[in-house]
Amino acid sequence: QSAATALQQLQADLDEINERGFVGLADISRVSRAKGTSITHILGAFDNLSPKDDILSSTSAGGAASIPLSVTGRPADGGRISVSADFLSSFIISDDAEWLLHNVVSIMDWIASSQEDATLAELDIVHGTQLDRIMELSASPERYQSSAEAQKEAAGSTLHGLFERQVARRPKKIAVQFGTTHFMTYEDLDMKATHASRVLIANGVRAGDMIPLNIHKSPALIISMLATLKAGAAYVPMEPSHPWTRRERIVTQTACPLMLVEDPSSDPFLDAAKAVMTVEDLLNASDVAVEDPGFGEIAILIFTSGTTGLPKGVMFGHDNACAYFTSRQGIARETAWGRRLNFPSVAFDVSAADTWSALTSGACLCLASSASLQSELGETLQGSCASSIFVTPSIGGLFRQQLESGADRYLQTIFVGGERFGSDTCRAMAQFCTVQAVYGPTETTIDCTQFEPANASSCHQLDAHQYVPIGWPHGRTRIYIVDTESTKLRPIGAVGEICVGGPQVTKGYLNDSVKTNAKYIENPYESGTILYRTGDLGRLHGNGLFECVGRADGQVKIRGLRIETGEVESGLLEIEAIKHARVLKMDLADGIDRLIAFVHVPTDEQGGQTLSSSAMNAELANIAWSHLETVVPAYMLPFLLVQVNFVPITPNGKIDDRQLRTLIETLSFEQQAKFSQIAMEGNGNRATQPENETQTKLRALWAKVLQLDE
Repeated sequence: QSAATALQQLQADLDEINERGFVGLADISRVSRAKGTSITHILGAFDNLSPKDDILSSTSAGGAASIPLSVTGRPADGGRISVSADFLSSFIISDDAEWLLHNVVSIMDWIASSQEDATLAELDIVHGTQLDRIMELSASPERYQSSAEAQKEAAGSTLHGLFERQVARRPKKIAVQFGTTHFMTYEDLDMKATHASRVLIANGVRAGDMIPLNIHKSPALIISMLATLKAGAAYVPMEPSHPWTRRERIVTQTACPLMLVEDPSSDPFLDAAKAVMTVEDLLNASDVAVEDPGFGEIAILIFTSGTTGLPKGVMFGHDNACAYFTSRQGIARETAWGRRLNFPSVAFDVSAADTWSALTSGACLCLASSASLQSELGETLQGSCASSIFVTPSIGGLFRQQLESGADRYLQTIFVGGERFGSDTCRAMAQFCTVQAVYGPTETTIDCTQFEPANASSCHQLDAHQYVPIGWPHGRTRIYIVDTESTKLRPIGAVGEICVGGPQVTKGYLNDSVKTNAKYIENPYESGTILYRTGDLGRLHGNGLFECVGRADGQVKIRGLRIETGEVESGLLEIEAIKHARVLKMDLADGIDRLIAFVHVPTDEQGGQTLSSSAMNAELANIAWSHLETVVPAYMLPFLLVQVNFVPITPNGKIDDRQLRTLIETLSFEQQAKFSQIAMEGNGNRATQPENETQTKLRALWAKVLQLDE
């Protein structure tokens, strides 16, 4: 579209709007569905102007201004036009307002100097001063950069090599603690892992192989990880509680020569591996002499949710891991006196962050059983004397009361990431301990940015944000905000796709060159390097802070766990009766994000109502739950299963997500509870029973609130 055509269309739209210009903002606000949302009115005309500080006017949230942002153009001397901005400081920071004016002026200058047939695609206002500023802000600030010593230590090293340096420095220090009774020193851990690596090599494991570990969180798992690395192979952590069909797909993709398990009789998918060895046999085997195996390029293979219904494997190189962990030691202040509690599932990248952050810095890795972590997290945290933990915001909020009461005497740092983190919660937690909010897809080696308010009184960066910004890049990472259809840089303050460059960008997806080539692209801003397209939407603020505002595709995060809704939809469509399926993330007016699954089952009578009058009948719910439990982990199961009489379609032939969302939003709380109850009935007796008095009380409380039977 040409700029002239766009301006003509804009003028026509404004003329139509002005026909209704007699309606006041107060009246519009009163009848608008967007209750509590201020209305922004921006209109201006200007030419040949460089914005200055004195044309910016800021009003505090308690001031007289009711419009968050107003840009005004007025005639000035010499035929010029004066442009100014009035804004609420709680809505936009002054740096962003200044760059907004800069960009508006640049656009008008471009229009004035362009040919009549110039297209909007040719518009490029990121040049000169703004380009220099963006390139400066794309790199880590000095306080988050890797030290020269850290870069030297990472160069040419391996992940297990970083661990072995700690063994040499502090052999008698405790490396791993399991519960409150099992302890293992760095020297002991290294000896056991070295012995186990020889056994693996003797059983056919070679450099570059990928070894699945179907082992619960335990010291045996840590030994197996290290042994696999020392044998030159990459380890593939699997969560034993995940459906066996999902784990079978993972094993098949790795083409592994050997798989390590706890109980060979517990899983029906073991035939997918060429050979199976129990951890007990591995640790108790006689020592053997083997040659130095060298090492492959890949250290860890982490499987995440995939759009096709198949989990996709992200390959962490040794260089990626070393770059990450050496840079994090200084930034996160990981020291030999630290104690990190490993909270997440072993299959997730954050579990690897916990494990190796401790073992590459000389700290103690604290482990506990899954049951203890899920039902007695507070007690487990205190019993381990952990000084740091990584949690999602959903879990982090639970620490607030514990921190305020002073019940935890040892916890010094909470790392928070994986989903949106409320600014109010961050402020509250920062009064009692160090809070480090981190961001990063698995493909960028766990996390690549960090935001840390020093304390509650210095949280002024949060004033204009409902959610905590993702902060600044760390180490040698670079962050760029680009157009979603190209790699053209977006102006400061504009939304675009977050792209990540630097040594933490991983090696791609296992056995999927097409997807790898689409997401891992040549970096146009740093020759010879790779840029990862995250699919996340974000913006760069004028003060250097990066912010994530959502997803550009069907990928969502629930409780910090990344989910491709397409994988859940694929599972539902495997059920013969279901012809259409849509899975959406929704907030059911209680501030908690949940997965809602809509399914269409054709019937003889297709009524005009979209919601089925019988909701999700128990028989179909039972079939859906039974099948989904075999193909996706528990964290990917929908909260609600909603049957619809027909699927709403947009004019371009796509499923109308907006209408589906509206259907749920119009339901009363009681109706939502009914849908949830039917889904639970479909889930049958597979619901987890209370394991202690606290869980029994919680069940009774929720049953009363939701008006359901216990």
